[in-house]
Amino acid sequence: MKNKLLILIIGIIASAAMLFSCQIPGLTPPLGGGAGYNRLVYADESLDLIEVRQALMDMNGSVVTITDDTEAAANGEIVFGDTNRAVTSAAKTALEKELAKTEYDCGIIVYSDGKNIAVYWSLEGMAELAIAAFVSEFLSLDTLNIDTGVAYTEFYKKDEFRRDKAWALIEAEADPQVVSALKELYGFFEGTKLAAWCANLYDPEVGGFYFSISARDTEGYLPDMETTSHMISLMETNGAFADCNVALPESIKAKIIEYIKGNQSKKDGYFYHSQWPQDKALLKTDRYGRDQGWAAKILEGITLDTDGDGVQEKQYPNYCNTMKKLKCEEHSKNGGMCVFPITEATALTSLAVSDKENITDVIGVGVCSAVAKVREATSSVIATATVSDHPDYSSREAFSAWLEQYNNPEKVKENSGKAHNLSAISDEIAAHGMIDIVLDQLDRIQAEVFEEQKANGE
Repeated sequence: MKNKLLILIIGIIASAAMLFSCQIPGLTPPLGGGAGYNRLVYADESLDLIEVRQALMDMNGSVVTITDDTEAAANGEIVFGDTNRAVTSAAKTALEKELAKTEYDCGIIVYSDGKNIAVYWSLEGMAELAIAAFVSEFLSLDTLNIDTGVAYTEFYKKDEFRRDKAWALIEAEADPQVVSALKELYGFFEGTKLAAWCANLYDPEVGGFYFSISARDTEGYLPDMETTSHMISLMETNGAFADCNVALPESIKAKIIEYIKGNQSKKDGYFYHSQWPQDKALLKTDRYGRDQGWAAKILEGITLDTDGDGVQEKQYPNYCNTMKKLKCEEHSKNGGMCVFPITEATALTSLAVSDKENITDVIGVGVCSAVAKVREATSSVIATATVSDHPDYSSREAFSAWLEQYNNPEKVKENSGKAHNLSAISDEIAAHGMIDIVLDQLDRIQAEVFEEQKANGE
C-alpha cells in the first residue's frame, strides 16, 4: 500500500514539474514533439494565427495561447513578424546574410535560437505566405524539431513578388479573357520594350518626342512639348531611369532644351507648339496655356553642364515669360523678376483691328510702358468684338469681366471645357496675382448651385 502511494506521489510531482517548466519564464522547455512551444506572439494584430495554434495543439496535445509582444518574453514562444523579441532580431540578421549570397532582395525565414522560434518576412504582403510555409513545413509532422539557426528560407525579388501577388488578386476576381488581355498589355511595360518605344518617338534632329508612331510616320506632324514632357516623366516613373539628368547624355538634354527654347516667341514670351501658327494657338486658351505649363516643367527639370566643369546648371528661357517662375537668364542672374509681356491677343480684346500694327510694335516691352501705350491707343477707339478668349490681365476689373463667361451653371458641358481652360492657364493667372478672383467666383457659383439644389429638394 505504501509503495503504491509513493509511486502516485512521485507521478504527481513529475507531472507538476513538467507543467511548471513549460510555463515559467527563464526555464528551458523540452523541444521534442512540440510540447515545449505553448505561446504564439505577434506584433501585428491583423495576423491570423488560428490555424497555427490548432495545428500546434493537435501536435502537442496541450493549450497554446496567442498574445502580442507587449507581454513579457518567455521561452517556448513562436513569434511572427517584426516583434520586439531577441529571436526576431537574430532572424532578421540571418535573413540579410542569406539574401546577400543571392540575387534576391526579400524573403521569409524560420529561425530558432534553441529556445524560441521566429517566423519573419522582410516585405509587406508576405505574412500569409510565411505563415502558410511554417504550417506546411513544420506543423504537418509528428514532432516540431528545429535545430538552432536557420531552419527554412524562401527568397524573392520585390518587384516580381508584388506583381505576382497583384495578378493573383486580379485572377481571383476577373474573367480569364480579361486577365489574358491585361497580361498582354502589361507585357509592353516589361524589360526594355517601353524604353524602346519611347526612344522610337524621339526625333534627334528636332530634340522632341512625337505623340505616336503614326504621327512620326505621317508627313506634316511634328514633335510637341507636351509629349516630350510626358515621355521624360514616363521613363522615370516606369523605372527606365530614376533621374533624367543622370541617365540622359548631355547631348540629348541639350537638344531638348534647344527645342523648348526654340518654341518661345521673342514677341510675347509665350511658348508655341511649332505645329500651330501663333495666332491660331492664341485663339485656344487651353492650347497655349498647356504649352506654357509643359515648357516650364521641362525647363525646371533638366539641367546642363554648359561649361564642361561637371556642374549641372538650371536652364532658363530666352525671354521673360508671363509665369514668374520662368525668369529669363538675365533677370535670374540679377535676382530681378521678369516683367509680364503684354500679348497681342490681350491688346486686341479692346482695340479695333486697324490698330493691330501699332500694338504689335509694343509687344515685349516692359509692362508699364506697354499698358500705357495700349490705353493711349484705345482712348479714341470704340471697342470691337474680342478676337480670342485670352484672359484680359490689364486690370482686376477687366479680368473679372472676362471670367464672367464661366458663370453659367446650366451649360454643364460648356463649363467643363472652360474649367479645363482655367486649369491650363492657372500658373499664368497666379503670376498676374489674380488667382483669388478665380477662387472667389468658383466659390460663389458653387454656393448658388447648392442653394438652388437645396430649394428644389435635391
